[in-house]
Amino acid sequence: MLSRGMFSRQYRKVKVIFGLSDLLLTSLAFVAAYQTRFLLNSTGLFHWVFYIDFPFAALLLILSAVCWVAIGYWLQVYEKLDSAHPRTILRDTFHQCALGAMALVIGEFLLRRDLSRFFVLLFAAYAWVLLCLFRMNAARVIGLLRTEFGKAHFILVVGSGEPARRLGEALEKSSDYGIRLLGFLDDEPGQVQLSRTYARYPFPRLPGLLRQHVIDEVIFAVDSNKLGQLEDVFLLCDEQGVRTRVVLNFFPHVNSKVYLDQLDALPLLTFSAAPHDEIRLLAKRATDVLLAAAALFLLFPFMAAIALLIRLTSPGPV
Repeated sequence: MLSRGMFSRQYRKVKVIFGLSDLLLTSLAFVAAYQTRFLLNSTGLFHWVFYIDFPFAALLLILSAVCWVAIGYWLQVYEKLDSAHPRTILRDTFHQCALGAMALVIGEFLLRRDLSRFFVLLFAAYAWVLLCLFRMNAARVIGLLRTEFGKAHFILVVGSGEPARRLGEALEKSSDYGIRLLGFLDDEPGQVQLSRTYARYPFPRLPGLLRQHVIDEVIFAVDSNKLGQLEDVFLLCDEQGVRTRVVLNFFPHVNSKVYLDQLDALPLLTFSAAPHDEIRLLAKRATDVLLAAAALFLLFPFMAAIALLIRLTSPGPV
């Protein structure tokens, strides 16, 4: 699977592909739902003719597509599509489509226009089917795009212990995204056996490897007490313009999110269990209030009827 923390550039490209696919598939679902509902006019199942004038239909289409993508980002659907279990994809896509349909109903109410509820149901159902079909094959589709339009990303791993082996296995699983594991840099003799057999190169071989092979990144997966001994490797990679990364396995049982801050010239590695993005928190709060207000508005007649029945059929306050 593709990890956001390890390959942020590739991860952003994948999120853009998912967002664009949602725009396209949501638009197709909208058109299919409109055509289905329009064709059902001739069956006599509905008492009134379904029709949406073009300007309003275009506005609804744009509103729906934007809302679907915004809801996907808000639910963090795009952050796990490339590695999620099918059950997770089905569940998250259902939540996205349900909230998208609710947003469409709210938009219709704010624009003071009547819209067929059956059309909204068809739209959400078509969108759910199309998005699930794409997302079930997301890794294959993105791998094909990278093969046709992208280039391979070659990585060398420093170390050959258990952390390095786990990293190597994760890199192998990312092969659909153009990730290529070249081997392991370590003074131990022999080879490293994963799904394939990889060579172990001693540290003095690194200058020659950088000259003879295309190496985009060098990732250090060693114990923290060994990092200080590998400063020369860091400096050599820095001189050659090769990106370096360090696997943070110093505290394996800490589940906090990790990000980098800076105070003057001092880099600070931050562990935080609480969200720190104020903009996302504000957007989530605004969405919660908006959806809750819409739900209360829609349910108010039923709540009033229930309160009236309680008052008429039993003593005491409601």
